[in-house]
Amino acid sequence: MYLAYYGRLGTGCGTGQLANIMIVQKDPVWRRTHAGIAQVQVGDATIPLVESRIESSYQRLLVWHWMRVAAGTSTLVRGQSLRGAGRSGGAGRDGFGIVVYAPYTDSPERTGERMQAFSQDMLPSINDAITID
Repeated sequence: MYLAYYGRLGTGCGTGQLANIMIVQKDPVWRRTHAGIAQVQVGDATIPLVESRIESSYQRLLVWHWMRVAAGTSTLVRGQSLRGAGRSGGAGRDGFGIVVYAPYTDSPERTGERMQAFSQDMLPSINDAITID
């Protein structure tokens, strides 16, 4: 699990700086084999997130990432839009990027089930770690 804090950005800082690039397009080691939007149930919440599969010659990873902005949960693109809307009125919003990943062999679906259970177990700690104004 990885948590990234995106604080209030000053005037002139675009949301493009928050662009989520899991791997660069022509990375010599890793390549993305799948990316799409998924809905994952964690606790009482259904979290819209970006699900990616990346692989190298020695490992395959299932990656989930989403953003928490203010009181909501969203994909990174939607989270960046919310942050930008807040900044246009002069008040930036804090946000957190949350990334959960795990290796998989044959079944990314089974790995997803384990990641869902892990996220459920970690949700109280995540909520304690991130306090959003």
